[in-house]
Amino acid sequence: MTFMRIVVGLWMALWLFALSAATQAQTLAPAPAVSPSASPEEETIIPTFETQKLARTYILDVPAPRGQITDRNGAPLAQNRLSYNLVINFPTPLDFSDKQALSYTREKIDAAGKIIGRRFRISDETILRHYRNRGIMPFEIAQNLSQEEYEKIKDA
Repeated sequence: MTFMRIVVGLWMALWLFALSAATQAQTLAPAPAVSPSASPEEETIIPTFETQKLARTYILDVPAPRGQITDRNGAPLAQNRLSYNLVINFPTPLDFSDKQALSYTREKIDAAGKIIGRRFRISDETILRHYRNRGIMPFEIAQNLSQEEYEKIKDA
């Protein structure tokens, strides 16, 4: 009988605690004041030779999440391998006109095509959309280069 009273008493105390916490969670907290000096227009980074060099560095190392997957005879079913993509970095600041952006990109695409012996088909619309919306990001023109193509680009 006393054990049951203790359990009921603990249950009621827990219920009251939860009820008080729930009512406090429903009260509105005052909104934080926004500082007028923190506008994004005031915080600009002036491009210099050093910042351009740092902005162009785009190395993405993704460690292999698992080991080799093999069948019961030890033959590999899935393997991790390096993947090389070919990209174009636009110069900063991004002040090319559409015609200049297309000319610059086509020049780089043609040069890369001659080096690795491939013909790339990329529309003007795709180039301009990337330049206008994500010009500071590398523009990918080829994925999964072979080791031979990678060596040709690296040596050029």
